[in-house]
Amino acid sequence: MEAVFWKLRTGAPWRDLPTEFGSYSTIFNKFNRWSKIGIWHKLFLKMRGELDNEWNFIDSTIVKACQHSVNSSDKKIECIGKAVCGNSSKIHMIADSHGNPIEFILSEGQVHDSRIGNQLIEISNAENLFKNDYICSSLLKSILKGFQMNENQTNSKIHSSILKTCRDGFDKNHHMVTPQAEYSGIGWFLVTFGITTRPVKIKYKCRKCNEIFDESTSNEDLDKNT
Repeated sequence: MEAVFWKLRTGAPWRDLPTEFGSYSTIFNKFNRWSKIGIWHKLFLKMRGELDNEWNFIDSTIVKACQHSVNSSDKKIECIGKAVCGNSSKIHMIADSHGNPIEFILSEGQVHDSRIGNQLIEISNAENLFKNDYICSSLLKSILKGFQMNENQTNSKIHSSILKTCRDGFDKNHHMVTPQAEYSGIGWFLVTFGITTRPVKIKYKCRKCNEIFDESTSNEDLDKNT
C-alpha cells in the first residue's frame, strides 16, 4: 500500500517506482485488481470516520489525463472524455461540515455538474446543502428527492432549466447556447416588418454541437427574449 501511496503522491509512472517497493508490475496488478473488486472504495468508507451532517458541500474538479491513459476497451469504465483542457476526468464529491469527503463519483471531463449532482443529493443526510455560490435548503432537498431524475429528462418543471443540457454539457445559460424565438402566425408577420412582439416559445440551441436540447414557454424566458 505504501508503494501505491507513493505513486499517487508523486504522479510518477508505474515503471519509475523505487526498487525498494518491489516489482512495479506486481504492485500495479494488485492496485488494478483491488480497484475492480472495490477494495479501495471500502477502505475509503472505513477511513472517513464519523460525519458532521449539519452542512454538506457539493463540488467537482477536473483531472487531466495523459494520452497513454485513453486506451481502455470499455469507455464507460475509463471515465475519460474530451473537455476544454483535452483528455480529462471529473471528480464529483460531497463533503461534510468539516470538509471531510463523504462520497465521490467519477465521470468524463466534459460532463456537466447537474448530471451527477442529483446522485450526490440522494446520498446526503444533511439539513442543508451547499453548491458553489447557492444554498439548497432542506425543503429544496426534499423537493429534489421527490422527483426521479436522470440524464435525459426531469419530471420537475422547476429544475428542468438546471438539469437539461446538450451533449457537451451546456445548459441554457451558457454563452455557447443561443435562444431561438418562435412566434405565432401574426407574430412572424410583425417581426418581418421590424415590430417587436412576444414569442410563444423559446428553443435553446448549442452553437458547438448544434443540438436543440431545451425549450421554454415560461413568462420569464419569453419576456427576456422579446
